[in-house]
This record gives sequence, structure tokens and C-alpha cells, in this order.
Amino acid sequence: MAAIRTRVAAEVQESGGKLATIAVILDGDTESAYRNSHRYGTFDELILGGHWGGHGGVEYVWRDLAGPASIPQILLLKRQVVIGQSGYLVGQDELVNRWVGLQEISDGIRRPLRIRRIKSSEGTIDPSSPIGDVPN
Repeated sequence: MAAIRTRVAAEVQESGGKLATIAVILDGDTESAYRNSHRYGTFDELILGGHWGGHGGVEYVWRDLAGPASIPQILLLKRQVVIGQSGYLVGQDELVNRWVGLQEISDGIRRPLRIRRIKSSEGTIDPSSPIGDVPN
């Protein structure tokens, strides 16, 4: 996993972005999930427990970024974040790529990712603006 992280981080940085890694461990209890998370390396964030109906399963498999109910998976997401004087404005996640299963992860991660240039912006956030109005 460390080699994958290094390679993807380099491509994300070339596109103008910053890589953050999140592990979703679907074990039934958080203690077991936490112990298992270390088998896969280090991450910036952990979502632990809850089985398929927990937050990680709902967000990354069933509803928000629907995909196959299979593990392991690696999802590469992109989101725009505008940092202003009054806070953050965070756009919707965009699925760049999904690799499912050990073979697909092994094969797919070796190919160029072709990440579109990520636009950066700074400014004042209008608190009345809905999240969907992130500038492009």
C-alpha cells in the first residue's frame, strides 16, 4: 500500500492537488476495526466499524459514491476546497477512479491516472452561498 500511496500522491501533486488517505474498515466493532487498519499502512483518517451499514459503507458503497459491495477497494476522489477568511467551502466529491479486488488494484494502479488539473482558489466565503456554488 505504501508504494500505491507514493505513486498516487505524486500524480495528485502534479495535478495541483493534495492527497489525503482514508481507510474504511467495515468490521463490526471499532476495536477490531482499529487493529485491522494497521495491516494496510498509515492513513490520514480512519472510519471504523459499522459493517456495510455504517458511515463508510453508506458513503463509499451504497449511496453517495455507489459501487460494488466488495472489498478491498481503492477509491480516488477529487474535491475542491476554497479557503476564505470566514472558513472553508467544500465542494462535492467526484469519483476519479475505483479499483475493486486485489488483482484490479495491482493492475490498475500501475497505469497513469490522468488526473485533470485541479483549480485552486482563495477568497472570501459568502455564508449565504450553498455548497453547490463552489467556483470552478
